[in-house]
Amino acid sequence: MNINDVIFTSSIMHRMKKNALSLTIIAVISAITVTVLCFSAITLKSENTQINLTAPFDATIQKQQKAEQYRTLLDQHNIQYHENYKQLLDLPRIKNNLYKGKYVSLMGIQITSEKYVEGAHITRGKGELVQPYGTSDTLTLNKINEHSYAQFDDKNKKPLVRIKVKPSDLDIKFALITLRGGPLLILNQEDYQLIKEKAAYDKDNLVNQYGFTFKEKNQEAEATQLLHQVNPDYETQKEISEQYRSFSSVFLFVSSFLGIAFLIAAGCIIYIKQMDETEDEMENFKILRKLGFTQDDMRKGLILKVLFNFGLPLIVGLLHAYFASWAFLKLMGSNDHSPVILVMVLYTIIYACFAVIAYTHMKRTIRQSI
Repeated sequence: MNINDVIFTSSIMHRMKKNALSLTIIAVISAITVTVLCFSAITLKSENTQINLTAPFDATIQKQQKAEQYRTLLDQHNIQYHENYKQLLDLPRIKNNLYKGKYVSLMGIQITSEKYVEGAHITRGKGELVQPYGTSDTLTLNKINEHSYAQFDDKNKKPLVRIKVKPSDLDIKFALITLRGGPLLILNQEDYQLIKEKAAYDKDNLVNQYGFTFKEKNQEAEATQLLHQVNPDYETQKEISEQYRSFSSVFLFVSSFLGIAFLIAAGCIIYIKQMDETEDEMENFKILRKLGFTQDDMRKGLILKVLFNFGLPLIVGLLHAYFASWAFLKLMGSNDHSPVILVMVLYTIIYACFAVIAYTHMKRTIRQSI
């Protein structure tokens, strides 16, 4: 037995039930707090991405008839706009070896031309696969094969063209409703045109998207009213953005309030617990001092005790929160862990302040008493 065993180990063992209950409570509070804060940070970080995926342009329309009607109204009211047309082809049951693992070799693939994607320069026989944020994570780009391909057949089921595929992070500016929730393969214009002309598909598989960007912001309110005339259910990017931000603001306020409240509660519970134990063990410190142990000897045991009481529930809470946030990111189709790491680091720093305050107070109390 040494001085560290007396101050650190024995004090914990003699209060096993009390320590188990209090540390469990702190671990649960920490896990809930960090998880809520991580969810809030992830939601805030992905806000712009979700808005752009829902409405990549000021007004986004999928039906040709509605787009023509809206275009006519804009021209009649002299509203200046820029129109961006996009097209994709949804092909069912395409032979491929795109993904690793137990995935079927026949699956549906959505394709589009490089001319509909800004910054895309693709040579013939090659394609780039994009998995937009928020789409299904069943098939992810990190599972794509190194030598992957997609085989397209003509209407007679004879080989038409074979495309070598690689993952990409190009900004495609296709709305999620246009994409129908899946990945998109970007092809060379000639390959896309060849498949469009000779592959077998239904007319419903050819999907259009019409994006309208208003040049003058002072005309945006009038353009929004005209969009509602075309269809009351249509919403502009600004309206969708306001809805997202109203929700995220409330969620951020509530989660921040709960996070701060739980953090203070967790720190105070352990702080009071440490103070209570210090008062109970004061006679032990006096005996140790009479046996010849110095205050520096006792401080080493106090440091270990504080690290255990503060560090153990913190580690358990952070692990629970990390795996919960990891699952949330998977559901959202994202691999960006930076909001989670940032929240955990800030929480740990603030939490550590309580540990430092508790240690300082314990050290001062013992010094004054003996």
